[in-house]
Amino acid sequence: MIFTDCPFQELLPVLDSIPWFDARSENEYIQGHIPGAINLPILNNEHRHLVGICYKEKGKEKAIQLGFELATPHFPMLIEKAQKYGNKAVVYCWRGGLRSQFLSELLAKNGITVIRIAGGYKTYRNWCIEYFQSENRMIILSGKTGTNKTMWIESLWESGEPTIHLEKLANHKGSTYGGIGQPPQPTQEQFENDLGLALYKTKGERYWIENESRFIGKVRIPDALFNQFPAQPHIQIELDLENRVTVIYDQYATLPKDELIEKTKAIAKRMGFEQNQQAIAFLEDGQMTEWIKCMLEYYDKTYLHSKMRSKISGEIHTLNIVDSTNVNDFISLKKQIEHEFN
Repeated sequence: MIFTDCPFQELLPVLDSIPWFDARSENEYIQGHIPGAINLPILNNEHRHLVGICYKEKGKEKAIQLGFELATPHFPMLIEKAQKYGNKAVVYCWRGGLRSQFLSELLAKNGITVIRIAGGYKTYRNWCIEYFQSENRMIILSGKTGTNKTMWIESLWESGEPTIHLEKLANHKGSTYGGIGQPPQPTQEQFENDLGLALYKTKGERYWIENESRFIGKVRIPDALFNQFPAQPHIQIELDLENRVTVIYDQYATLPKDELIEKTKAIAKRMGFEQNQQAIAFLEDGQMTEWIKCMLEYYDKTYLHSKMRSKISGEIHTLNIVDSTNVNDFISLKKQIEHEFN
């Protein structure tokens, strides 16, 4: 049984139906991999380090020989793990070289039908970058802190609308407090990998995306994509202060007080010492509602300043949220926007 090579774009339709195996080392996989792929390293971290030293000191041929000697004892484990996922697989390494060749041959000899990604993981990275640079058709969902933009993004996704949920991809809610209670953030490379696949799944339709700062926690929206935001149509959500306070309260009231205090102290310079001390005092006294009002005053000023700097050139549509507002109101406004573009 032999394996065949195929461009990864042709394999994307089966990404969720058959396993994809990443033949690179654990550290390479953690740094960034094709979303959904399973790590099945031919050379682990230590082995890869030793082979690298051998390559520098003794050359390519000796390094390949050492790599084969180090990997061979692990072949039974690799076969057993792969077979748990069925009798078909997609395999890749960094450039579609020796590691994916070894793993593909090993699996093929043990009853697994293997397709290897031509050009390897590098071709996926280049594809993502091209996706960011291409013309994207979006609707930017904007609004002050507490207007429930994330909830509306999720509601639109549940309604079958194409959406890009940046905060979910980043494992961060975007604000100073956005990392509290969240899983660890992905690496920048993995964030881009996940974002590229999410863009592909919009199938070229105009998609919804929340207006974010360039950085979401420690990860950065790729410049080529972020720089397209100002020219896109925006829907500005308007919600009264009382309801915004309620939204924030529901999201933050149960978070650890010490972490909220720590994050509040971290923005003292930007917020102003006096206002910052007052906010901390509210937290320490358990006056959550007053703390929220204090923070919204700060974030509203920040939002208006950011809005002035963003130089939006796309049309801005306002949607006032009332009790009767539902996801269909957003979809109807999108249809109106689409009609204007046609």
